[in-house]
Amino acid sequence: MNALGIADIADRRAQGFSQGERMKVAIARALVHDPQTILLDEPTNGLDIMSIRALRALLRDLRASGKCLLFSSHVMQEVTALCDSIVILGHGRVVATGTAAELVAQSGESVLEDAFVRAAGFRRRPRRLTMIARTESAPARIAVVARKEIVDIFRDRRTMLVTLVTAIVAGPVLMLLVLNLIARQSDKVRELVLPVVGIERAPALQAFLERQQLSLTPAPENFEAGIRSGELDVVLEVDAAFADDVAQGKPGTVRLAYDRSRDRARAAIAEVEALLRAFNREWGRGRLILRGIAPEVANPLNVESRDLATPQSSGALVLFLIAFYGLFAAVMGGMAAALDTTAGERERMSLEPLLTTPVGPLELATGKWLAVSLLNATAVLLTLTGFYLTLRFARCRRSGIPFLFGLAELGRFVVALVPLILLMPAILLYVGCRGRTFKEAQSNLSVLLFAVSLLPIVQMFLQRKDPAWLTWIPVSGQYALLSRALRGEALPSMELAAVVRGAGALDRRGAIGSRAAVLARVGAAE
Repeated sequence: MNALGIADIADRRAQGFSQGERMKVAIARALVHDPQTILLDEPTNGLDIMSIRALRALLRDLRASGKCLLFSSHVMQEVTALCDSIVILGHGRVVATGTAAELVAQSGESVLEDAFVRAAGFRRRPRRLTMIARTESAPARIAVVARKEIVDIFRDRRTMLVTLVTAIVAGPVLMLLVLNLIARQSDKVRELVLPVVGIERAPALQAFLERQQLSLTPAPENFEAGIRSGELDVVLEVDAAFADDVAQGKPGTVRLAYDRSRDRARAAIAEVEALLRAFNREWGRGRLILRGIAPEVANPLNVESRDLATPQSSGALVLFLIAFYGLFAAVMGGMAAALDTTAGERERMSLEPLLTTPVGPLELATGKWLAVSLLNATAVLLTLTGFYLTLRFARCRRSGIPFLFGLAELGRFVVALVPLILLMPAILLYVGCRGRTFKEAQSNLSVLLFAVSLLPIVQMFLQRKDPAWLTWIPVSGQYALLSRALRGEALPSMELAAVVRGAGALDRRGAIGSRAAVLARVGAAE
């Protein structure tokens, strides 16, 4: 600590240290356990002249004591002063090795810096620089900032690959699993095998069930254990006194054993119960006819049902996943980029150079918002396209329900989600600017995203008609419009205008302007 000159800050917290103080602390942490091999990456970065001289003296002492020192640097003066052997890297390859004197002699230059340039093979290349001038218009400056942010966003290829591939794959894969589950349940009902006990005591019931294409098999002795373990779905047991009770004019007793808590068993249970009710009605009608009584006497009420649901609205009960994932993509699509371009830049201290350019805080915030909105729109389009391609071309097992999500529905979805696509990046960027660290911004966003994601779920389980004022609330209004689009209904212009106005009002009150103010305060503080 004395050698590096940090004894006077030993009792202070590291938060708030200058760049030079942070570098000294990092070097001290690397040396405190007395390692035999020391690896340093540009150790003089951010240090003042006196600290650089003290560090050089310390490194010479360590070298003299037998330590192995390996460090990288672009400052040829310290390389000449400290290094016994020099390795020059150019374009990812070793291009020269030797002492400082040997490298100078090999290159024919007079100083090591010129020898480095010649060995590395660097040439002056014309570069197209993005310049921002005061004379440019505000839209031009905003476009420059947006272009810079887009390049930064897509530079992290791994993160972008995960974000975009997840957007186009995750929802459709889940949809395929749901559709196959529905198809398997339908197949299970059509090919139902019913374990029975004592079915020979009710031959009429046996004949009726066989006419309904049920396969009757003897149930195992301990069938209750099979039901509890999930091996059996439902078992029909005919009471031992069934024939005697029927002969005496009493109701015959049959028992169904099942575990209704298992989802996969519910379809089989419902099918068997429906068949038993049908047999009960048929048997009752036969008894009345034998007694000379018209069967209608026992059914004084004639109920005629009309299901007004269209095939598309019937399929919409399952396709709610598309609406949920569309909303989820509009909310989450730009989250990583919004955090990185605000809290990430602030933590990396790359925000200060932007604030020193001739770009105002409002222009800077608008450029960032445009870049994140573009990524958000891309994620939404990929998500919806993935669903469209899945339902259009994927080979799904037939479930008996029409699932219609064509280009018309995709277009309605995009129209309904445009306000949210533009609103959420503004909110995410504002929350990211408010966070003092990347971790704090993540915590704040997790609370926000939980609240936003909960709205459509609560709305779905309310099981009542949506009130008119709900269309003014972002996310809830979009979910209502998406549900109508899935049912094949046209988007009402009044409700669509209310959704746009609600999102626009929230954006004007708290998004870009507030974010610009936060950026201005950040620039003043830093």
